[in-house]
Amino acid sequence: MKNKLSRYTFYLILMLALILPINSSPSLPTAYAATLTVNDTGDGADAVPGDGVCETAPGNSTCTLRAAIMEANALPGADTINLGSNTYTLNVGGAGDDSAATGDLDIISTGGNITIVGAGPGATIIDNTTNDRVFHIIGANVEFRDLTIQGGNINPGSGGGIYNQVGSVTLRNTVVRDNSASLNGGGIFNQFGTVNILENSQIGAAGFPNTAQRGGGIYTQYSSAQGTNVVNIDSSTVAANTASATPDGGGGIYAVDDGDLTITDSTISSNQATNGAGGGIFARNTVATPATSFTMTDTTVSNNSSASGGAGIHLQDIDSPAISGGAITGNTSSGGTGGLHVEAALNNNSISLSVTGTTIDGNTGAASGAGGVANLVTGTNSDSELILTSAVVDGNTAPLVGGVYNGTNGTLTLQTTTISNNDGTGASSNGGVFNDSGTANVTDTTISGNTATFGGGGIHSNGGTLTVTTSTINGNSVSGGGAIGGGGIAITGGTADIINSTVSGNTTTASGGGIYNDTGDIAIDSATVAFNQANSGNGGGIFNTADAGSTIDFGNTILSNNTAATGPDCANTAPGTLVSLDYNIIQDETACTITGTTTNNQNVDPQLDPLGSNGGPTDTHRLQPTSAAIDQGNCPALANDQRGLTRPVDIGTITDGPAGFCDIGAYEVQSLTDALIGDFVGDDTDGDGNQDPGESGIAGVTVNLLDPSDTLLDTTTTLADGSYSFTVANGTYRIQFVLPGGYVFSPQDQGGDDT
Repeated sequence: MKNKLSRYTFYLILMLALILPINSSPSLPTAYAATLTVNDTGDGADAVPGDGVCETAPGNSTCTLRAAIMEANALPGADTINLGSNTYTLNVGGAGDDSAATGDLDIISTGGNITIVGAGPGATIIDNTTNDRVFHIIGANVEFRDLTIQGGNINPGSGGGIYNQVGSVTLRNTVVRDNSASLNGGGIFNQFGTVNILENSQIGAAGFPNTAQRGGGIYTQYSSAQGTNVVNIDSSTVAANTASATPDGGGGIYAVDDGDLTITDSTISSNQATNGAGGGIFARNTVATPATSFTMTDTTVSNNSSASGGAGIHLQDIDSPAISGGAITGNTSSGGTGGLHVEAALNNNSISLSVTGTTIDGNTGAASGAGGVANLVTGTNSDSELILTSAVVDGNTAPLVGGVYNGTNGTLTLQTTTISNNDGTGASSNGGVFNDSGTANVTDTTISGNTATFGGGGIHSNGGTLTVTTSTINGNSVSGGGAIGGGGIAITGGTADIINSTVSGNTTTASGGGIYNDTGDIAIDSATVAFNQANSGNGGGIFNTADAGSTIDFGNTILSNNTAATGPDCANTAPGTLVSLDYNIIQDETACTITGTTTNNQNVDPQLDPLGSNGGPTDTHRLQPTSAAIDQGNCPALANDQRGLTRPVDIGTITDGPAGFCDIGAYEVQSLTDALIGDFVGDDTDGDGNQDPGESGIAGVTVNLLDPSDTLLDTTTTLADGSYSFTVANGTYRIQFVLPGGYVFSPQDQGGDDT
């Protein structure tokens, strides 16, 4: 029995030996979230990647940043690496190694999402001392928080700080500074991936720039074989970076071909393109499709510099870029445009840029560019459209034109925009706007206080097409000894239409205080040209040169209170023609030599009030109650005056003129005894209760007029620029606003809040 038992026992043991290896075989790895805490500032590699233990040798418990990354790469789950308040120095050289064991810190896709967290960018610093970049992201999702990445130096190569290759990188409160690349992307090189720069992150810093040939701070590029690039910058800064390439550059940011560049509530400042364009931002497409998209919102682009192109922003062949809010200020180009440069350089390509509610001020350009904004077409069969809406272009300077340049085949649209105090400094300079054989449309816009030394203190249109509608050109000047003139507007070829507009208080040392025409074809309808000066020349209001191609047609227009050495209100020299379309007031016809229909013209003082705010988006000259212009004009094609108020309006106590009861000039009197009350409803973006420059109006807001007992008397809606008005008899009234969805009333400032 004993032997049998032993044999039976042996049999069981043998069977267990055969069964156990099957049942206890190792299972497949399970994805789990690991937290790895770095406790050593050295640069040792992980002993056994994937064993779940961060240590540089078995059992030593020494966890370096490199070891933690190697361990996280080998673990399939999401991992967090925690860093303390220290400088973590990378000093293990190596090349061509994507395991992170040597050289740069490679983070690969097999490791799942990885988050590296520091104690703050001033406390936690990852500092590379080798000839390599700091991080190489290969198809992985990585987030950096509260730390600094510096000292990357890749030569040859791109991406000194971070090279993102088909991955997704997010920076939160992280600084990338003092990195360099011999090619592109000194701070960050994004290739076929996504980069999110968020929450007070900073790319570059004063004294610690990122440098590269292109994209000193950030370079992002596309390849159709891999997919699009995405770069999002929100509430962050790109500053003090340098790019050295010619002719492009992109000191702060360089974006090329298909991808999305979105910048929100951020600052792009003090970057340099030392030999090229785009000190702050350079974005371009090398082919018409696929196309890079560019959107910038509530962002300041300031104090950047370039050797050519746009110092602040250079956009080239970008399909439908958009800029809203924010400011482009204090940028300087030694060979191009100071603020914003837009260009269609590819053949057979059309681009359109919309700029809304942005202030472009204090920029400086060179002889080949503009101080504020330039819109160019250099490609064959191409066109570039630039639309400025509720924008401010102020205090910019350049030898060619202080404010805005619109080149051949370009289209410039100004809507409810202010072009002011810009200075053309060169011998052949222009002040506010220079339309150089392009198409320029000016609507509900004020062009004031600009200066030039050659021609067109306000606007110079050299060929091409100019249309000025419901706008005011005032207080501009031309002062050069060799000036042609045109304190307000100078036309040298092409066509110009001036409709329902005011040209007032402009001066020149030459001829044409208000309007100068040489070989152009100008049509003026229902305008007021008054109080302009040609101090030592001819035609205080209008001057038309002795050229057979110089033609000015004008009807229902006021020319008054202008001064000049000869021809105070107008001067014309044959064979140039100054053609009356009738129903004009010309206070002083001396030297005008007018042809056309003059039957209902008047040579009287129209009794204009000073230029002021009388409703609508622009200042106007109000007609005094005894003005000879009231009800004596002819404006069959116009339904509104310059302010947007109804015309014609019949004043019953005044005998109508032969053509009805339209008023002559840009202003239509609504009532001899009634007053006009109104104001502006705007988007108070900073919530201070003030209407600040660049804050746009809100269209379509319902405004109610109430009597003291809150009885509704009238209702209107705000115009495109946010303005509204009521014509009322003398009395006391309340204005009530119907709050549109998504808005709240701003705090009380100079007036009481709506109740």
